[in-house]
Amino acid sequence: MKNIFVIILLGLFWLSCGKEQSINWFPGSFQEALDKPEDQIIMIDFFTDWCVWCKNLDKDTFSHPAVIKLSKQFVNIKINAEVGAGVDIAKQYNVSGFPSIVFISKQGQEIDRIPGYLPPEQFVVRQQEILDGHNTIIDLQNRYARNPNDLEVAISLAEKHENSGKIKEASNIYHSVVEHYPNDSSEVVNSARYFVASESLLNGSTDGLFSFIEQHSSSQFIYNAYEQLVRYFGFIKDTTKEVKAFKDWISLYPNDASVLNGYAWRMSELEVNLEDALEKSRLAVVLANQNPKHQAQIIDTEAEILWKLGESEKAIDAIERAIAIEPENTYFQQQKEKFRQ
Repeated sequence: MKNIFVIILLGLFWLSCGKEQSINWFPGSFQEALDKPEDQIIMIDFFTDWCVWCKNLDKDTFSHPAVIKLSKQFVNIKINAEVGAGVDIAKQYNVSGFPSIVFISKQGQEIDRIPGYLPPEQFVVRQQEILDGHNTIIDLQNRYARNPNDLEVAISLAEKHENSGKIKEASNIYHSVVEHYPNDSSEVVNSARYFVASESLLNGSTDGLFSFIEQHSSSQFIYNAYEQLVRYFGFIKDTTKEVKAFKDWISLYPNDASVLNGYAWRMSELEVNLEDALEKSRLAVVLANQNPKHQAQIIDTEAEILWKLGESEKAIDAIERAIAIEPENTYFQQQKEKFRQ
């Protein structure tokens, strides 16, 4: 029923929005946006030049009539987080991943944020919630203060703090949840257990995550735990443990295109297990057939591996398949030129 309502809402917005093709972005500086006389929430789109999902957000979401219409109730500004004043502004709001959409008051106080890409049907719901003051950081803080035993509110607030880079505040709530619900095996509580387990990495230990994997083997957060492990072992350059963690991850999710592609690409970087990586990338291509953009990225992985194996012609053939899916992708074109050399 909720999905039907969202579809109807988007349809009505579409009919009422005319032919505007994108959000009206404020052309001035960040300070000038703060100084505007209108008492409106400011929506900041933090992006980088290399961020693929930032471009997808522009193409898919910021061009949608429903999103465009609601955006008129905000002051909308784009900030390149790696250029000029944008570097310090991004640091001010603890922005580390892209895209990040941060909503602030005229006084510069963060109201809420959207971390990462959202399609228009989800983005418009978050826009409306922020305009209504519902499920924002301030709203959740007030509700948590009134009833700290509300588990759903506690987890939602902890996630908001985590996304905003307020790790200490998030940690306090997650630890409280784990302490107060020791026998609760729900995924809501497991999200807190996973966060607490992940904290062991800050001390250079993987014990917390491996313990979580062993004790909560049916949790959906096992996926996240292995993702953390492969990143950590990659960061400390322990290739043996990294490869093993990847293979353990694949054994649990053998038909997950993202896991297979992540393994295959990383093997191409390390230049190990290339034949196995090629096999996994080709399986991932098949599994991603319902998502052309993702499939094109995986085909690029296949092409990269072929090139590393000395199969330049096959690599060119593969990358041309990716280009056929996304002909305007300049990175794929650059890959093709690299394979020709």
